[in-house]
Amino acid sequence: MIVSGLHTSAEVFTDNIEEAALQWIKEQCDHPAFEGVRIVQMPMYTQETRATSVRLTK
Repeated sequence: MIVSGLHTSAEVFTDNIEEAALQWIKEQCDHPAFEGVRIVQMPMYTQETRATSVRLTK
């Protein structure tokens, strides 16, 4: 899944993602500080959820 924003886009490598997480990713893609910056987010593990992998790319 690709999440596009004003300054970058994010490729999401999971189908198990909450709406709030998608909104957070969109906000990051819309933020001017992320323009031209490659970001890799490590998955977060909890007892309640599975890991989510996100890679932000320009």
